[in-house]
Amino acid sequence: MATNENNGKIKGAMFYPVAVIFIALGLLAYLMVVIVPKFQEIFTELSMNKPLPWFTQVVLGFSATFKNHILIVLGVGFAAILSLQKYCRTKKDILIIERAMIIFLALVVGTIVIALFQPLISIITELGNTSHPPPTRADPLK
Repeated sequence: MATNENNGKIKGAMFYPVAVIFIALGLLAYLMVVIVPKFQEIFTELSMNKPLPWFTQVVLGFSATFKNHILIVLGVGFAAILSLQKYCRTKKDILIIERAMIIFLALVVGTIVIALFQPLISIITELGNTSHPPPTRADPLK
């Protein structure tokens, strides 16, 4: 009876972290399938035939792979979930996996954001250097 009660407590305690991880993975998939390709269109319009930084090219490549081979990506993810389920037997194992996944997702999302905004910042900076200087304010006393 105590074992069933402990299992119920562990399952109940794991609902929130699992839900957060699934939401984060869903947002990551949305970023890779919808948002990153839109940035790619913007980059091709604004790049003025200059090559993108390699870091951005890597993220765009991952996005294209993710989008074009979604079934393989989902299969690998499902296999990873099943293998983690076999591995996680204690609460300590679950906490280790949870922390590792949160760190991994934070690094991936941070990498995507940096890779997408770095070319935009350099393009905006370059455009700012070639534009007219800012207008000077007229002296109100003259």
